Amino acid sequence: MNKNVSYLIHRQKRKRSFNQLFFDMKVDAQIIDAFGKLQVSLPDILRSYGITKKYIYSNIDMSRSTFDRKIREKTFTVTEMKQIAELIN
Repeated sequence: MNKNVSYLIHRQKRKRSFNQLFFDMKVDAQIIDAFGKLQVSLPDILRSYGITKKYIYSNIDMSRSTFDRKIREKTFTVTEMKQIAELIN
């Protein structure tokens, strides 16, 4: 068999394997739900540890109005939630 043909067959098999793996993956809805619940409970968590909103928003370089809006609308990004978690912990 020609080297080029063999290589193309090999690539096609690899591509099919990757596509099969990619499409077999499922999104874990529990992780998404947990992230949503964490955002809902964030004000209570801060209160329970005696942490002020000002401490959080000033340490993550966010304005008070943006922080309040994100608390109200539950629209923190993953990166922002990681920064908040580091401050809490």
